[in-house]
Amino acid sequence: MTTRDLLTSALLVIAATLALTAKPSGAAQGPPPAIGGIHGQFAITLPDGWSVYDQTEALSGSPSAVGMVLFSAEPVTKPGATTADVELLAKIDSGELASFFVERTPGDKRMACDKLSRRMINEIGTRINQEPVVSTVGRKLFGSTFAPGHRDIELGGCRGVRFVIDAHKDDPAKHWTIDVRAVSDGKVLYLFSLRNRADHYAKNLETFETAMTTVRFKLTK
Repeated sequence: MTTRDLLTSALLVIAATLALTAKPSGAAQGPPPAIGGIHGQFAITLPDGWSVYDQTEALSGSPSAVGMVLFSAEPVTKPGATTADVELLAKIDSGELASFFVERTPGDKRMACDKLSRRMINEIGTRINQEPVVSTVGRKLFGSTFAPGHRDIELGGCRGVRFVIDAHKDDPAKHWTIDVRAVSDGKVLYLFSLRNRADHYAKNLETFETAMTTVRFKLTK
């Protein structure tokens, strides 16, 4: 899955592939102990009752270092069900139900724990700008040369960047906020994202910010 794939509708991505019930995390404990997957990559503390769904692991049956992981205030499937509830996914996609996700893609020489290359930052930013809820005709035509602004951040002990885009602010029906924190542990590129309709973004931001302060990458020394 490419970086651009991440920033297409989270609803479509999850609905098309969801097959297993997410396992809830314990109170302020983060994901349950496991071998491989995100559990071998980073630790994160989630609010009481939140659930973790690893898309790649659900599909393949095995943990993976790449793919999308969804963190949500409720499980993505109802009790006893093996497929996702469409109404629940719509709430997740818009932000009515609090959630955020991380997309993991293989790292390369343009990324390290101490920095992302300028070329990598521009590539990520340009693709965010071309995301469907953000793009306009002008951006679709010229997006390759106009990446959105960003600022440097520290996340999980590594240096990265943050992009925040308020799309279509003059039209409440189309107003979305895209908040992406990009960082690498030197092996994998992580895009932690809160992608909501603007009216839901404001109420979900504090939870997202708090979770981001608890991320710690398990770097191999």
